[in-house]
Amino acid sequence: MDKAVYTYGDKLYLNITNKCRLDCAFCIRKKKQGLGDADSLWLEEEPSCAQILELVRERGPEKFSQIVFCGYGEPTERLHELLTMAKELKKLPGCPPLRLDTNGLSSLAFGYDTAPDVAERFDAVSVSLNAPTAQEYAAVCPSPWGEDAFFAMLDFAKKIRKLVRDTQLTVVDYIGEEPVQRAKELAARLDIPLRVRQYQE
Repeated sequence: MDKAVYTYGDKLYLNITNKCRLDCAFCIRKKKQGLGDADSLWLEEEPSCAQILELVRERGPEKFSQIVFCGYGEPTERLHELLTMAKELKKLPGCPPLRLDTNGLSSLAFGYDTAPDVAERFDAVSVSLNAPTAQEYAAVCPSPWGEDAFFAMLDFAKKIRKLVRDTQLTVVDYIGEEPVQRAKELAARLDIPLRVRQYQE
């Protein structure tokens, strides 16, 4: 179960699922087996809450600036377990702030507004914007929802920004300089900071 927890920089990352309903062209898991100090992030089985808590205890949560739910899958695919894990982690002595890296599609996937539940558990949220328009988003990040996913992601981002001030959007420079510039303009209109991530070959 060591594939469920890995370090990258000064942060501890939790890889709780490999499920994701997006098939992003730039997804790093298409290029590499692992990240940080993990040789592989492909899980044989999904970790339980008890297993995650034990693995975090072993690493020493006080050593890290953040604990981040982010791995080779979309954390909110296990929404109930995710929220339970976050609740229990906050009880650990020395637990740093918790961050969720998400595609922002949990409300669409589960059929209700998940932003309040996420906000109750997390100190920071990073939402993958991925593209500046619905058409471009659907092309670079195919999903069962097509262009509807883009609008659902934006709706979640706007709602979570009101509840968790430390919310940001991200794009990968894979999409090109001009689309990145339009993504910056969109983020500015939404009053949500944007981080441009570097594509890893």
